Amino acid sequence: MISAGLKGWDRFAGRYKFQALNQTKKVDMKPTISSEKTLILTEKPSVARDFAKALGVQGKGDGCIENNNYLITWAVGHLVELYEPHEYDKKWKTWSLDSLPISPASFRYKPISQTKKQFSIIRRILKDKKFDRIVVATDAGREGEVIARTIFLTCGRPKDAAF
Repeated sequence: MISAGLKGWDRFAGRYKFQALNQTKKVDMKPTISSEKTLILTEKPSVARDFAKALGVQGKGDGCIENNNYLITWAVGHLVELYEPHEYDKKWKTWSLDSLPISPASFRYKPISQTKKQFSIIRRILKDKKFDRIVVATDAGREGEVIARTIFLTCGRPKDAAF
């Protein structure tokens, strides 16, 4: 049973105290199971574990932590890199000052060999699962944003998910 009405912050317990105003209401404290699922992409496994702990997600998977409401996965830094010039066009295998600038029509990304396993896991998750929301929880700043966006560019962003 939880009482309605906020009494104040209990600085020693680190939580709010509640007191009854006019009546006491029974509140069901069981977690609700939602049909909505949120994907959380973090930059590293330690941050994924922190999110899981804060959200009460305990189920472990291959390269992810999952329950009915959340699937938390992680990059391990950059998972993809730009193609080398010769992978765009063989004429750029050996280049000279005359062939500069090397500017392909569009830039393409490929998985980095050391992190290919985690990249494959994220690609599978994005293709197999439907999410109502995707939370990009990489580090704040340009580098974290680049890590997330290049993963989505390479894997394909789910069209039914909102960022």
